[in-house]
Amino acid sequence: MNRLVSIIIPVYNTEPNLLKKSLESAINQSYSHIEIIVIDDGSNSRTTISLLEKYERTNKIILLKQKNSGVSVARNQGLKQSTGDYVLFLDSDDYIDSNYTERLMDVAKKKNADIVFSGKVKTDTEENDSPFKNRIINLKSDSNCIVIKAHAFTSQGALIRGVKARSTRFTATTTTTGEDTEYMVKAMHGSKSYFDGRGGYHYVCNENSITHELSEKSIKKYLNETTLLCEAFREILPADKTTLDIFKLLKLSRAIRKMSILKLGVKRANTIANDFMLKAHIDDIPSQKILNEVWLSKKEKAKIILLNDRKISTLYLLQKINTAIKERK
Repeated sequence: MNRLVSIIIPVYNTEPNLLKKSLESAINQSYSHIEIIVIDDGSNSRTTISLLEKYERTNKIILLKQKNSGVSVARNQGLKQSTGDYVLFLDSDDYIDSNYTERLMDVAKKKNADIVFSGKVKTDTEENDSPFKNRIINLKSDSNCIVIKAHAFTSQGALIRGVKARSTRFTATTTTTGEDTEYMVKAMHGSKSYFDGRGGYHYVCNENSITHELSEKSIKKYLNETTLLCEAFREILPADKTTLDIFKLLKLSRAIRKMSILKLGVKRANTIANDFMLKAHIDDIPSQKILNEVWLSKKEKAKIILLNDRKISTLYLLQKINTAIKERK
């Protein structure tokens, strides 16, 4: 008998074309023994609400509604409703291959795994973020990889044994950065976790949406949440301090890209960077450690080295040029 898989999809004002593609990818899975739980996190978009109600009438999804409380609360609500032997999280603007659930369930069975990661493919670059392929994850020896490659260890696309998924909870805040990685690391404690690495989960990067939502306040929030995530990592992972600081620089480089898109200016970028990470803390990071970090790409190393040398103005200018080139394409 096939085991039931609960696919949990939180929704908040998702663009109808993206939402439809996401829902259809869940509905049309080759693995048929599934329940699809959609949580509307207080959407106020009439088109989003209408589309969800249309799918609810077909009885292809279970639709839950709550006041706007954030994605973590929505996922917890979905977990509470779920009855599956396994749980799979899908974001409402992403989609999965038609054989995705079947493939991960096959891996879970063959490897007797409580958690199976598959890796996410970024739709604009077709780049697979998988750091591993076909191997068991060890929280102790792989802790530095989990920190630096945090995006590969998020809840999105992960298949989790139901009992484990429901006994773990997302931190119930409006946080948008890192809450899913924190959840997964907590779930991995006492679990057999396996990284399949073949992808199949398609992560949609909507640049128009990112630009529209950008503000100085949102950038500061992003950096504050990075600090909170690092504090959580210190509690639940044996990662060393230098690795955590490198991770903070990596996130800072991404924040500076957002500042360049927003055109905050170099002076303001310097002020925000200094508020986020003191110069003394950055100076303590050996540049050789950055260069030797195997989980960083050459591009990421170059950006972090510039920050390590306090060349924020140079990085800002490079990010600004890169943004201008993308806008012209």
